[in-house]
Amino acid sequence: MKSNLGKRCVRTLFGKTVEQRRDSMGYVFLLPWLIGLVSFFILPFFEAMYQMFYSMTLGENGVQYTYVGGKVFKEVLWENSNHIRMLLASIGNTLRDALLIVIFSLIVAILLNKPFRGRGFCRALMALPIIVSSGVLMQVLKGDLLLSSVESGAAANTVFQGAVIEDALLKMGLSVTVVNFISNSVSTILDLIWQSGIQILLFVGGMQAIPSTYYEVCGVEGASPWQSFWRVTFPMLTPFLVLNMVYAVIDSFTMPENKVIVEINEYFHNVLYSQATVLSMAYFVLVSIIVGAIALIFSRRAFYIEK
Repeated sequence: MKSNLGKRCVRTLFGKTVEQRRDSMGYVFLLPWLIGLVSFFILPFFEAMYQMFYSMTLGENGVQYTYVGGKVFKEVLWENSNHIRMLLASIGNTLRDALLIVIFSLIVAILLNKPFRGRGFCRALMALPIIVSSGVLMQVLKGDLLLSSVESGAAANTVFQGAVIEDALLKMGLSVTVVNFISNSVSTILDLIWQSGIQILLFVGGMQAIPSTYYEVCGVEGASPWQSFWRVTFPMLTPFLVLNMVYAVIDSFTMPENKVIVEINEYFHNVLYSQATVLSMAYFVLVSIIVGAIALIFSRRAFYIEK
């Protein structure tokens, strides 16, 4: 009797056929993620939406809420014009950094996919930022570089100094906008390289998944390596391109050095919880729109074998 009851419960929960039970097990494996999503994202998200309309202060009995309506919105987003400029500047810098990271990762992945001596060591070296992904370590490295440049006489002009690059490019007749873009990119090259580890590994994995028969056909047809790249390698890597672009954008948006993140943390440190919540929610909505637009645009151009 008990065994029949157990069988009926299993059939009710997981389905009657083997295929239905196999598919239902996927939800069992997703259950911890769903619990975490509800506990650590959805519930805090609605709590943050509630806090945006209240002024939060610390009292004897803990946090006290006072309804203020849209006063905090007006104070943070409209009265303080620096926040709007800061958000727009963050978008521009993030898109620039994400594009440079993806291009750099693709170039390095192509080189690492070629057979040469020491390829395993080079791949492990490029994975070092993933293994040691500590913001503290990055600050130590920057501090060591800055200290060494000061001790060696930083007044001397080098090719990596922004002033030298700007002066040389302006003399070449380039516009100020292009010069500023190149100068800012070069000044942050260490950060971009440090953020490219995961993207490089994903591109390398994508290239290794391309069947070798595709390149054999290209060789038979007389295609050059350049043509093989644009006709085979790049189209097959477009799904990874979408993934890496989205990942790079989100990673750049949430970097501790991001001025918006710094401003939000400053609000929290000053016990201005309402202002921090409003700025955080505005930033979250902005990031979601940008990421959704990028995913939509790039996914339409992506090539999938199943299609």
